Amino acid sequence: MAAVLLFDTQRRRPLPRIFRERTDVLDNLRDREVVERYRLSREAIFDLHNLIKDDISSSSNRSFPVPPLTKLLVTLRYLAKGDFFSETGDLHGVSRSSVSRHVWQVVNSINERLENIKFPTSSADISNVKRGFYKVAGLPNCVLCCGWDF
Repeated sequence: MAAVLLFDTQRRRPLPRIFRERTDVLDNLRDREVVERYRLSREAIFDLHNLIKDDISSSSNRSFPVPPLTKLLVTLRYLAKGDFFSETGDLHGVSRSSVSRHVWQVVNSINERLENIKFPTSSADISNVKRGFYKVAGLPNCVLCCGWDF
């Protein structure tokens, strides 16, 4: 009985928090490696960071918050490579659950800030876009594609 009580009290103690070391990943990579890993150039990453950093910054410095640049790099790596959250987090020094939160936070901020995605609204516009995609790339019934504008 004493062994059960001892085991029960040990289980209730909270585990100590572990804060991983976060290094600036971009400092250790050549320009070609940055593009290979994040699908954007170093300059484009910093431009995007300047655009969304106010939206993704932590409101306080409590509990060692993740810097906005790290949040952006985590999201870009996840979107570029399709890694598991745990692998992306290990690479950048954040937990799996933090990766999940940061991806949503950054993607929502990008959607709010960038105004380059336009969906055709009228049926005539939709028909013109479909014809354009079919004419250029042979894609039937395609209405939206990143980087192309008809």
